[in-house]
Amino acid sequence: MKKTIVAWTDESLCVLKMGSSCPSGFKENQIKLSVQTDVNPKDTGHNGEQLIVMGKGGETSLVRSTYDSLYTLTLTTCCR
Repeated sequence: MKKTIVAWTDESLCVLKMGSSCPSGFKENQIKLSVQTDVNPKDTGHNGEQLIVMGKGGETSLVRSTYDSLYTLTLTTCCR
């Protein structure tokens, strides 16, 4: 079976960063969104699922400050 190699698009794009460095030709960027809310991490919706799930995936994370109930979502991307 013959393999076909497909090159990345030449258009500008960003991908979520998953390792210690970005692929060649990509530059690391970060977007942060912070929201203050009274929703507790253990609160559930009408379907019984947690409304907010804290955690980390690759270099992306959602954390909560117990001091001021501030949730911060940090998206770390590799862009070109």
